[in-house]
Amino acid sequence: MAYAAKAGNHWFVVVNGKKEKPHDAIMTGSLTFSPDSKRVAYAAKGGNKWSVVVNGRKEKSYDITGAVTFSPDSRRVAYAAKDRNKWFVVVDGKERKHYDGIGAGTPIFTPASKRVAYAAVLGAKRRVVVDEREEKLYDDIGAGSLTFSPDSKRVAY
Repeated sequence: MAYAAKAGNHWFVVVNGKKEKPHDAIMTGSLTFSPDSKRVAYAAKGGNKWSVVVNGRKEKSYDITGAVTFSPDSRRVAYAAKDRNKWFVVVDGKERKHYDGIGAGTPIFTPASKRVAYAAVLGAKRRVVVDEREEKLYDDIGAGSLTFSPDSKRVAY
C-alpha cells in the first residue's frame, strides 16, 4: 500500500507503512506501482523543480515532470519532462530529443518492454518517435491512438 500525506509544510509518500523523504509537494495522481508491484514511483517537488522518485531514489530535477510509465516487465521507467520551455521524454534516466511538447498518454512501452514510443509536438505539427527514430510529420495524431502490436514488432496510430 502507498499513499501521499502532509505533515506541517511537507508532503511525503508512505509505502507499506514506511515514510519516505519529505518534499514540498507530491503531484496529484502521479503515485503508481510497477506491474509486478515491487516498485513505486511518483513526481515530487523540491523548491521550484519537480523530480520523479522511484523506490525512494530521486531522479534529475526539471521544471515539470509527467506521470511515470513502467514497462510491462517492471524493469524500465519513462516519463515526459519539461526544462527551459522544451519537452522531452526520459527513459531509464536518459533524456531524449527535445520538442515543443509531448503527446498526452505517452510514452508507452511495447508488450515485450524493449521499445518505447511517444508523440512529439513540433510547432503546429505532430510526429511519433519510436526508439528515437522520428516518423513522418502530421497535422495531428489522435490522442490515445498510439499502440504497439502484441508481438511488439509494429506500431500503429
